[in-house]
Amino acid sequence: MRVHFLGNIANNHYVLAKAMRRHGVDARLFYQSDGSFQDRPEAEDPELAQARPGWLRPYPRQFRLWQQRHRISPHLLVELAQCDILHAHGVELVWAAHTGRPFVWHPFGADIAIWTTYNRDTLIRWRQWPALPIWPHVSLPPRMRGAIGRASAIALGWHNNLWRSGYRVLRELGVEDRVVRIHLGIDVEKFAPCPTEAEREALLGRLLSQGPRQRPVIFHPARQMFTDTRSKRGYKANDHLYRALGRFAREGGTFTLVIVEKGLPDEAAARALFAELGIADRVVWTPAMPRHRLADWYRAADVTAESFYAGAVGSVALESMACGTPVIMHLQTEPELEDDSIFYPPQGLYPVLPPIIRCGSEDTIAHALAETVAAPRVLARLGSESRDWIVRYSSADAVARRFEELYREVLTR
Repeated sequence: MRVHFLGNIANNHYVLAKAMRRHGVDARLFYQSDGSFQDRPEAEDPELAQARPGWLRPYPRQFRLWQQRHRISPHLLVELAQCDILHAHGVELVWAAHTGRPFVWHPFGADIAIWTTYNRDTLIRWRQWPALPIWPHVSLPPRMRGAIGRASAIALGWHNNLWRSGYRVLRELGVEDRVVRIHLGIDVEKFAPCPTEAEREALLGRLLSQGPRQRPVIFHPARQMFTDTRSKRGYKANDHLYRALGRFAREGGTFTLVIVEKGLPDEAAARALFAELGIADRVVWTPAMPRHRLADWYRAADVTAESFYAGAVGSVALESMACGTPVIMHLQTEPELEDDSIFYPPQGLYPVLPPIIRCGSEDTIAHALAETVAAPRVLARLGSESRDWIVRYSSADAVARRFEELYREVLTR
């Protein structure tokens, strides 16, 4: 069986394709060569920069700023069609629909929450080019909807509060019967704990060779997105964590917060908030880094903080748990709002919920900081349980097997 993966946001498809090839599946990955570095396989496996195997197929961006985003060259489309089944996300979904082959849609975020409809975030995406505010996206939503209607299956992971508009689109299109519940896979050999506690302490010392080192060390690699509460493009509610940390510090708690700096506008707002809360001297800013280097921070930290709004387990949480470091975040396990008429419960994904420190508001985060994060023995137990859970339910091999079963079912029918 030959499978063509289209798109590679956060290397999720690369990890799955690599696992499938270990299982004897002829999996090939098509990805944009001039996109974000974090979406290229060498961000996961740096040795690929020296020697790239033939099953990795990079392609240049297919559109110019004034062209439609779903544009694709005829030659690339012909190459994509030379397979049994395709596995796509992003605007590549439209390409998959043009191949004439069966395909699975595995949405990553913007492709389900934004690009399927005309909303505020879609129309302002190109605002830095005033002459082109809307044109590149005018025909994208109907194209995306048309492709969704032709998908053989739609793989949905954890229910995400930021995806509500997309869930409504699935209902409007009458394709909910094609939804299957499969989430992300993690390379549990690359993302793994330090062999010993002494090595972990030594690693933390190297990473924090300068600046504060009060424990616990809280690693927060999530994007800084908290000032625009209306945004559908990744609102994280980071400020809930910061205000809870301010309260924790005033009550005598110690900590070091490590933030990955990515050049986003809300980073300035975060710095101002730290100064206002009086905790700026407890914050370490580290430059953005390739995905493989994040593993050291995960395995060295005491706890990882993710989003406090979306409610969905993403790559950050899975990577951290694979490294044996517990996660503090908002985890949605049941409908929370009156308008949540569509809800995909986590029981459809896993028989056992992950051992995550669950909180979302300033009050619940402050309580978790005092009762759990400040307790080293509790964190050690949660870290061990987190690693065990990932190996059993979310390793790349386990998730790849589930997709392989789905492919066989699609091709049979």
